[in-house]
Amino acid sequence: MRLRKMRVKRSKTGQGFTHIDVMVAGVILVIAVVGTSLYQYHSSLNLQKADLHATGVRLALMLCEGWSGVDGATSFNPVNTFGSEFNISTSTGPSPPTGFTVLGKYKIIVGGTYYYVTLSWKTTTPNLKALNVIIKWDPLRKTTNLLTDAQKSYQLTVYVQNTT
Repeated sequence: MRLRKMRVKRSKTGQGFTHIDVMVAGVILVIAVVGTSLYQYHSSLNLQKADLHATGVRLALMLCEGWSGVDGATSFNPVNTFGSEFNISTSTGPSPPTGFTVLGKYKIIVGGTYYYVTLSWKTTTPNLKALNVIIKWDPLRKTTNLLTDAQKSYQLTVYVQNTT
């Protein structure tokens, strides 16, 4: 008796990638690349905004410390005090809080960013004087460099013994 060979017919579906498989993989890859790029962009932008904010806070603190170091004297002039350290000049500045007397308004340029500053003071009790610093800057660093573009602000108030 002779045995016959049986032939098995195999399907060809598992032999490679279809066009749909390649398109789905391509779409997933594009989404991953675009998502990573957007993440890096927003991270860099937020880092820049944080750096501008930190600089604004440091400038306000420096001005408050310098002014309180001379006991809140109304003769304090940050242009004379810090002019050799920073590009600082008299300019327009933000409005002071209600009830405060303006000492001066200044513009400080640090790293190409314009910071607008207003120094003001108020006698709170016969022995205590409040020194206020308001600083504003443009977080988008527009090229116009105007006070009207300055959308972010920081305000700091310190109290010193009233010597006048």
